[in-house]
Amino acid sequence: MARKGTWTAAALVLTLLLARAAMADDTVLFDFENPADLADWSPVTVQQVVAPKPASKPAGDSKTALIPAAPWPAALGTQSETGSTAASVQLADQDPSSMPGVVTHGKKCLKITFHGGVWPGGTWPGIVNAKLPVCGDWQQYNSIKLDMTTEKPCLAGLRITQRKGPDDFGATWERTVYLQAGKNEVLAYLKHPAGWEPLDAKFGEVVSMVLYMYRPTEGQALYVDNVRLSREKPTRNIFYDPLWGPYCIYGQSMFNTADFLKSGKLPEFRVAGTDLVAADCAALAAKLKDKWTAPAARTLDQVEADFQKKYEETKKKHPKAVLAVFRDGQPSYDPANPEKIYLGWKDAHLDCHSPDGPLPGRENNSGKNETLEVFMRHRALLAQADLSSIPQGSTILAAQLVLNRVPNASRDATKEPTMWVAEPCMRDWNEYEVNCYQYAAGKLWKAMSGCCYYGDDPDFLPLFIAHGPGQGPASIWDFTEAVRFWTDGKHINHGFLFHGDSKDYFLTYSREHKEVKVRPAMMVIYEPKN
Repeated sequence: MARKGTWTAAALVLTLLLARAAMADDTVLFDFENPADLADWSPVTVQQVVAPKPASKPAGDSKTALIPAAPWPAALGTQSETGSTAASVQLADQDPSSMPGVVTHGKKCLKITFHGGVWPGGTWPGIVNAKLPVCGDWQQYNSIKLDMTTEKPCLAGLRITQRKGPDDFGATWERTVYLQAGKNEVLAYLKHPAGWEPLDAKFGEVVSMVLYMYRPTEGQALYVDNVRLSREKPTRNIFYDPLWGPYCIYGQSMFNTADFLKSGKLPEFRVAGTDLVAADCAALAAKLKDKWTAPAARTLDQVEADFQKKYEETKKKHPKAVLAVFRDGQPSYDPANPEKIYLGWKDAHLDCHSPDGPLPGRENNSGKNETLEVFMRHRALLAQADLSSIPQGSTILAAQLVLNRVPNASRDATKEPTMWVAEPCMRDWNEYEVNCYQYAAGKLWKAMSGCCYYGDDPDFLPLFIAHGPGQGPASIWDFTEAVRFWTDGKHINHGFLFHGDSKDYFLTYSREHKEVKVRPAMMVIYEPKN
């Protein structure tokens, strides 16, 4: 027992020494102890922030104030909404009127309060500081750390601007973070482990920092403390590779980070109807590449004729089998109401492509688009077919998803093995409000584009309910297991996210397209329970 206690004590000492060494490598940027420092923070919308041209800098002055830019250059994130920002700052302590635990270093912290709600405050209101106490290009630092505390989950952001950049505008490093309610110890890497460095010496000194929030509500507060620069280096395996990693460059999630630090593992995906498990779509493609055969190019008429033949063959063994086609704008989906027009499909595109931060492609909604991009997980199709006309407990004999490719907007899927997968969504998303930040107005994902698979309340389940290679021009995938999943009485049908392994790419006609025939469809053969 004494020996075990000795090792425990030694381990504790070592841990403390390592922690002190790490702290020694940190440089405090803001500790928010001096009330006079509040004057250095000003309300701003992120699209207004730009570095001044070098010529505007007085000799010897390293703290030149920022100048507003209108409009914010498209390369750095043009916004669709404008308006004056409503945000105020004050110092907070741990008295009874404050949220417990908001001060994590010293005796005070910064409290940012957002006023006026989203309108007219803009989509991304925040505060800016152009009098940074640490000068230079920050090339000696590898990461930035700060504590952020919030009463409810939110999406906050941090922007660092260097003086020089494209067209004389400041170059920016940016990171958005999904925060959990309570204290969040945020660690964001300033440099890419593969060698790409967002903060580049050629862009000159760092001149400003912005703290902001996505669509805050009236009176919503964000507490910030202990902002420091660190020499701590990133490790590739937890930073760059997966979208659902803890320090993803597409946008971080404290939900993912907390679960990863607890388990030390990234999510793995089970493949419905098989005993396969894969790290992601590309890993599944690698496991099944030897079984791939070049698909024949088929038209929509051929696809539908083949499924009709399959139905006729199925009827020989299952006389009570029913064929239902779920396509917006046409009948033949409900045997009880054969003339009723189906209007139960919805679809949209989720785009969380880097760079991180406010970008129109991420923020805009695509629910009314007539065509939608179908590509990788960070540029994926979100869709749902209302299958409630299928009696619960029915036997699903066969099902296919049909997507019609837009001509001349697709890669050739017949040259090499490709893989597509569908993940079941766990959120009741709104077709005309969903984007990579939120699944409905005022309802945030837990991670960028819903890349949260952890815990009892994930955005998507770590499960591929359908998979298979691409074809064309009418592409089909076996969705038998997916429809079984949604009709077994155990799972709510919130649709699916559909994405591939990068070797195939296409635009598909959406349910909004004027021509009904080319809209997406779910074709199902089932035998009613009774």
